[in-house]
Amino acid sequence: MQQNFLSPNGFRLTIKRLPNVSFFVQAAIIPGLSMGVTDSPSPFKNMKFAGDKIHYDTFGVTIRLDEYMNSYNEIYNWMVGLTHPESFNQFKDLKNDTYGLYSDASFIILDSHQNPAIEVQFKDIFPISLGSINFDTTQADVNFVTCEITFAHNGYHITQVH
Repeated sequence: MQQNFLSPNGFRLTIKRLPNVSFFVQAAIIPGLSMGVTDSPSPFKNMKFAGDKIHYDTFGVTIRLDEYMNSYNEIYNWMVGLTHPESFNQFKDLKNDTYGLYSDASFIILDSHQNPAIEVQFKDIFPISLGSINFDTTQADVNFVTCEITFAHNGYHITQVH
């Protein structure tokens, strides 16, 4: 079987709670992970052993904004609902809607023929950071507005699709 290199621009992202975001994703970073190390003393040197907990980095996504900022507003409203800064009803409304407080996400990596090859399934993601929006009239070319989103999650699993 011939192996091709992994392409950085063949992917799709689906987040159940954010239908408008999926279409506008420009970049995504599969988070790294790390684990602790336990030192065990011995007469000659400390021996290292694998820790018992894994730590997942945050999941970063860059989206291009549509002119009515629908994708931005989906995330903004989700964050406002999670933190309920103005009333307890904002949190209650979020908790009682069809999606709940958290969402699962699926990051599909495409092969060289643009077919799904690998799926990264995220559990219980939620936004923890919504980047600023930069408007600038001094640019000669039209560079469409993008925004960065950072999600926390409770882990992910990687599976081959085919």
